[in-house]
Amino acid sequence: MQSRAPPIPETASLTVNINDRGRKSAVDVNKLISVQQVVGQIFSLSRDQLGCRFLQKQLEENTQMSLDIIFSEVIERIVDLMTDPFGNYLCQKLLDYCNPEQRAAIVSRVAPHLVPISLNIHGTRAAQKLIERLGSDHYPTEAEIQAVVNHLKGGVIQLIQDLNGNHVVQRCLQKLDAKHNQFIYDAVAQHCILVASHRHGCCVFQRCVDFATPEQKHQVVMQVVEKTVQLVQDQYGNYVVQYVLEQVTFLLLVCASSHSPPTYQVPAYRPNIVQKFSSNVVEKCLQLASPEGQALMVTQLAQKEQILSLLQDPYANYVIQRALQVATSPQLEMLLDAIKPHLSAIRNTSYGRKIQSRVSKRCPGGIENMPSAEEAVARQAKKGFPPARMPGEIMSMAGQMANLQLGGPSNFGGFNENFSLDLGGDVPHHRPDMGFRFDESFSPGPVGIRELNADEDQMAPMNFGGALERQHGIMLEEEEEEEEGSGEAGKEHVAGETADSAESR
Repeated sequence: MQSRAPPIPETASLTVNINDRGRKSAVDVNKLISVQQVVGQIFSLSRDQLGCRFLQKQLEENTQMSLDIIFSEVIERIVDLMTDPFGNYLCQKLLDYCNPEQRAAIVSRVAPHLVPISLNIHGTRAAQKLIERLGSDHYPTEAEIQAVVNHLKGGVIQLIQDLNGNHVVQRCLQKLDAKHNQFIYDAVAQHCILVASHRHGCCVFQRCVDFATPEQKHQVVMQVVEKTVQLVQDQYGNYVVQYVLEQVTFLLLVCASSHSPPTYQVPAYRPNIVQKFSSNVVEKCLQLASPEGQALMVTQLAQKEQILSLLQDPYANYVIQRALQVATSPQLEMLLDAIKPHLSAIRNTSYGRKIQSRVSKRCPGGIENMPSAEEAVARQAKKGFPPARMPGEIMSMAGQMANLQLGGPSNFGGFNENFSLDLGGDVPHHRPDMGFRFDESFSPGPVGIRELNADEDQMAPMNFGGALERQHGIMLEEEEEEEEGSGEAGKEHVAGETADSAESR
């Protein structure tokens, strides 16, 4: 009868045979009890799937001896481990449990290689964890943070445009103080077109706006204002412009403080309406504009000499649909008056049917019973609401943006410019307040919102935060129709995060 071998004591050492990559380990991980059994083989074991899990479990048990043994064996090759398919998970766990001295040693080893690590599909996870720990409440030293920032600075544009690297930059924006992130804002402002017109860069640009201090936000928003001509016609840049337009109050103040704005044609001019991407921006302007600014745009759209070509255009017809959704008297009547003669010509087209549906919802009693544009203008004038004035052919982009929000052509928008930009004091870096103080003499309620009597065919308060909601004599349809045409005729939209984005890579 064959005798059974005695059990191996817990303190005994196992003979380990692991190849260079650790992919086919001869170790039966299920029999391992402590890291003391694999001393001298921890680096190789960390690159094996089961071995890495064992080492992570040892760290989670939070014994100082296990931590010290694992750390001492991997620190010399921590850079290689960070880009390993399995080893990167051990690095992340090590960063969670290491003490300040060990973390400082990791930073010292990793910082010079942080850009290539961040570009790696596995390394990006470990790099994000390192930045997360530096931005946490574990009191990292200024030297550690500065070492990371200095080595990221030289490759920040490359990181922003990379599938993996852009998440490291976004993690910096989320976790580090505003002063440490200034290198990102400097690079984005300097290379605005390069960043905003890139698939991943447009997402980073939006996060820059989200986490900026007022001064940093001013820095990047002004670049968008100056370069709107190029950005609105770009497949990704147009979304950056739309995102900036949603920063209503801040944008108005930026426009008002811009004393040398560049020239730019009014957004509702034909070249922007018929272009695939800029037509999205025109729609956004129609949604966010004040009644007066909206009236300027609808008046331009309703010009009879161009309305048929706009109705038949694969992109401009979406702008017309949006105008039909948000227009109010007398501009609605003016627009319907221009569309009415051409309804039969577009009846059999897909977008023509959508336009007819919009018209039917705005005119339940039939378009024939709608008052003419002249009658609507006369009715509004009688009630003291002046007709919209047409803007000049060329005007500043900054002034035009302010016009769209506040109404009334002027150099920098029609509102009290007596405000101050407060950049003093400690400014939080996690979604900070605007930091603006209006002069006490300026107190007309929310900027850009006109509170008038809905019963008098005027505009009710406007909600800039969500879908456009207006109260008028004729009720607006809900937003369910809005998505009917999206995706047709090549109008492709991207979300705030691209499809291949994830919170952590």
